[in-house]
Amino acid sequence: MKDDDVLAFIRERGEILQKDLWKEMGIDSRKCSKILKRLEERGMVEREKTTVDGVVTFRITAIRKPELNHLPPCFGCPESYCEPAECEKLDVWVWTVGIKMSGED
Repeated sequence: MKDDDVLAFIRERGEILQKDLWKEMGIDSRKCSKILKRLEERGMVEREKTTVDGVVTFRITAIRKPELNHLPPCFGCPESYCEPAECEKLDVWVWTVGIKMSGED
């Protein structure tokens, strides 16, 4: 089972309890925990501790990243000239594009 398969399953559901996730995906709880830890470290899911019927588990939610605007903020910028190294909007755009290009949609 690949991390991306688990992520796709979580995204389809919106959110799911960890105890249900490993059962529904047919993987053991230990492997599920390792996959979720990697996804959480990559910023792809959030895990929120919760108690259901007296059992501690985690509510898993996929983190949805905003769609990218493929044009840099310089297009349409009201400033006639700015210093790119000091432009906060450009800096945020460059980092966002970098994350998108790294495959962490």
